[in-house]
Amino acid sequence: MDLRAQHKWTSFGMTSRMWVSATAAYNTLLATRCQAQGLPDPILKHPRALVEKLGEVETMIVRRVATKDFKSKSGGSEDFWRRHCGVISLVKIDPGTTSEKNLRKLPMCARCKQMKYLGGTGSAANHRRDYCSDGVRCSNKLKAGTDIIPDWPQPPGIFTSGSKFHAIEFLKALRDLHEKTVNNDSSNVVIDLEGLAFAKMFQTRTIKADDSAGGMYLFRLFDNLEMIPALPELVVNYNNLKYLRLDCLGGAGSPASAADASAAEVPIGEGGEGLEGELVDF
Repeated sequence: MDLRAQHKWTSFGMTSRMWVSATAAYNTLLATRCQAQGLPDPILKHPRALVEKLGEVETMIVRRVATKDFKSKSGGSEDFWRRHCGVISLVKIDPGTTSEKNLRKLPMCARCKQMKYLGGTGSAANHRRDYCSDGVRCSNKLKAGTDIIPDWPQPPGIFTSGSKFHAIEFLKALRDLHEKTVNNDSSNVVIDLEGLAFAKMFQTRTIKADDSAGGMYLFRLFDNLEMIPALPELVVNYNNLKYLRLDCLGGAGSPASAADASAAEVPIGEGGEGLEGELVDF
């Protein structure tokens, strides 16, 4: 809470790199306090733990402001909550439309942990109704039994409007992750929240086909998203599911039913322009 007050952290104002810096500051302060009290070294927190905790804190603050309840459960003092409720204005009250009752029920996105409508009607600070800041559809919009959505936040440009998957941006992000982790000579590789979320999505959805099917690496496409551009030469059906071929990762080859795209230029736009004559490769 003290660090939140000092740095003015808000769920809607943080970027993935800011979360990494915030987590480092938190872990440093936590270790210092444990050392001062003669306690064992603490378990370092992951940035996602801070994301979730800040979302919980903001929900509590909005409710306390709405009900004007600033008393602490222990001791009954109002100093603590009055201070932290007044550090940052989390809610812009829209006269005539935002009631105290509505403030108590202010929704939070289950995926990115951001409170949805803090800025009042029409504010650019508000969370989108159907998708998060990284363009991925909100989890509560998916029906049971449909595809699993990736963790927040994904690198910018891969997903847009909750309905589109941009294959070229995905391949660029894969290349960037490869360069940071595999081609980086330094042993101290720092991956931000976007990189971690992307790596988890990639690991979860990528398989290696059987040798009989070419032995290539495949990334499972999303059931309810339109892929832009279509890239039919890189899309294959495998076990009744659609996959994007990852020729950049190697593999034994392509199945006879798919065109050989291992040396093809990958288009970057819906019009089919090439990637400036270069291959999407590592």
